[in-house]
Amino acid sequence: EQLVASPIYQFAGTFDCLVERDGKRVLLDYKSSKGFFTDMFLQEAGYSIAIKEWLNIEVDELEIIRLNDNTPKPVSFSVVGKEAIKEFQDQFIRCRYTRLFQHKWETFFDKKYRAENPYLRKKKKVK
Repeated sequence: EQLVASPIYQFAGTFDCLVERDGKRVLLDYKSSKGFFTDMFLQEAGYSIAIKEWLNIEVDELEIIRLNDNTPKPVSFSVVGKEAIKEFQDQFIRCRYTRLFQHKWETFFDKKYRAENPYLRKKKKVK
């Protein structure tokens, strides 16, 4: 595991493993899930952005390795190619900006709500 950060997009995270395989740099992420999901690759795309900014290393492949009690051997799935990886990176950045937008406006609404209704308690989020 290694910590990386993106000064441009202001996020940080710890990726599992970066290896060189057949002359290509492969970003590996280990998951214990029952399937492969788009958000797994979005997370890896974010790491690949930070790896480029932080370590000046370009990632050629995003690979998820799924470890699950129901399967005898690990199963993997990859996103390969600059265009595909760029598509996931672009979507990660859009998600990042959406989250910043939500945080800004939720904070604004929360402050306004409390200022206008000091006698009311905000309902707790159900998890």
